[in-house]
Amino acid sequence: MERLQSVDDTVSAVSGAHLLEQRLPSVVVALLRDIGAMAQGQGMTAYAVGGFVRDLLLGAPTLDVDIAVEGNGVALATAVAHRWQGRLTVHKRFLTATVQWMEHLSGFPLQRVDIATARKERYPQPAVLPEVEPASIADDLWRRDFSINAMALCLAPDRFGELIDLTGGYTDLQRGVIRALHDRSFIDDPTRIFRAVRYEQRFGFRIEPRTFRLLLSAKMFLTLLTRDRIKHELWRVLQEREPEKPLQRLQRLSVLALTVPELRVTPRRLTWLKRLRAWLRWCAEHLPDRKVRYEWALLLPLLSNAEAVTRFCYRFRLSERERGDALALLQALRRPTPKRPSGFVWWLNPLSLEGALAVAARWAGVADLLWRRYFLEWRDARPDITGDDLKAFGISGRSIAVGLKAALSVKLNRNADAHQQLRAALRAVRRCLAKQRKSDAG
Repeated sequence: MERLQSVDDTVSAVSGAHLLEQRLPSVVVALLRDIGAMAQGQGMTAYAVGGFVRDLLLGAPTLDVDIAVEGNGVALATAVAHRWQGRLTVHKRFLTATVQWMEHLSGFPLQRVDIATARKERYPQPAVLPEVEPASIADDLWRRDFSINAMALCLAPDRFGELIDLTGGYTDLQRGVIRALHDRSFIDDPTRIFRAVRYEQRFGFRIEPRTFRLLLSAKMFLTLLTRDRIKHELWRVLQEREPEKPLQRLQRLSVLALTVPELRVTPRRLTWLKRLRAWLRWCAEHLPDRKVRYEWALLLPLLSNAEAVTRFCYRFRLSERERGDALALLQALRRPTPKRPSGFVWWLNPLSLEGALAVAARWAGVADLLWRRYFLEWRDARPDITGDDLKAFGISGRSIAVGLKAALSVKLNRNADAHQQLRAALRAVRRCLAKQRKSDAG
């Protein structure tokens, strides 16, 4: 694999410091050096840890920076927030703090840095959050989920970039292996089952045999997870570049059946989801001002009936808005694709944008010009006449809506001008009133 070759080449040829300077923006390297110096000034040692180190070694550096400190992580985070003008949030229970930059400094690429006191942890029961206490960086690395996430780069000025690999994580990166560090790893924290699958599918790695046996034997503990933790992991799966892969793997392992039984994961629905991802990318590019609930949109193809929708929304405490979106989508899917532009509008405009994109993905790819025109032109189209124009003819009440709908139809279907739209509106209102009189008389 190209990425694995990159790992091998990287570490054999250059130091960690050079790696940081080569693959990260200079201002981020400056921040890391400053964090290392500030820590040393306070008698502490800081390390970049976890996925940040893993992805750097894989040649796909991330700006999701995690720091562990032998000492007081909250004190160091406070100093970093002050010097780098960030906003500080402290999580006392876990000895961690976050420094955020809501309005980026000029040219500053980071949004946040998580700084934690190096710690060891104890799980009083399976599937509950751990109790933590300060510890050495060695303890901190050995408490982690997988060897590939248990490496650190020292940030101290005289050791900047030194790789700390006590668990064999670098070798596992080269071999493409997911390896748990403890026999009770998945029992203590069953969410690691989701994570093992995500890493396996994201990197094209394999879960080594012992870890796989541990994973299978711990599946029963998934039912002890809170719904918030399951939801968090499900959302992380959906945020993957190709969520179809981990979803399919989780389905085969019966993990979804234990945690999210409402989801129907079949090859056909995964194909639909993949096409929906393409529509979501298209939407982000062509309609950048529209906010789309990305993860929720990707769930829509996997909720196959009204009962599943209701149970899923109830289980994860989603709003009536989400439930209504999904139920409306199910109704819309029963209708045939219309021929005229106005048909698209009456069909899809009652749906949320996520629902309309899901319908589009169900029937067409992003290259389909008709569907593109719906989102770019027709969805937000309005008639060139207003209710006041109709009131001038003595029209009132619900008849105004009838007239405006007719006006929009001729505008979309026949490119009618305002005068033609007004005539169409008046005809539609007359027909409606005549029909009503006939009904009343009958």
